[in-house]
Amino acid sequence: MKRKMMQLAALAMGTVKPHGTFVDTTEVGSEGFEFLNGSLDDIEDLPAFAVFPSGAYVVHFPEGLVKKKVNKKPAVELKCVCKEVKELSDPTSIEKAPKVNDQGGFLFMVDNETGRGFLKLVLNAYGAKLQTKDVAAITSAVKGTDALVIVKWSEDKSKGREYMNLVKIAPL
Repeated sequence: MKRKMMQLAALAMGTVKPHGTFVDTTEVGSEGFEFLNGSLDDIEDLPAFAVFPSGAYVVHFPEGLVKKKVNKKPAVELKCVCKEVKELSDPTSIEKAPKVNDQGGFLFMVDNETGRGFLKLVLNAYGAKLQTKDVAAITSAVKGTDALVIVKWSEDKSKGREYMNLVKIAPL
């Protein structure tokens, strides 16, 4: 009942026309809403969150290295956004290749030497660029940077999961 009253009030104020047609209002204006007058084909799809196929990519790290708990175990996450596909290890995997702005990421389980070792690939690469071995300084410097990464796709059939493993990284 309350929702219906709010819809009627919006209709009476002229901010909405019947059947969901948009109208311009003096409070909002039309700047930034031009796409509403176009075709669905003109509106971008949502970026996908994907496991990138084996290959080389230029990526952006919007959040940098983020500490978190996964199943009550310490981990470090490194989310990435694809800026460019440089090369696919298997050219037939083109249909699985990420598009620009698709998201992926690496999760380093730091409660074991393998996870810490993969994290150290990132820390070493950025440490060399920054000419420091200070882990705190390196960690804070990763946020907002771009890098060339070489990844290998793998699958854990017992868990039914796909993974993107870091092979090499070069900060840009």
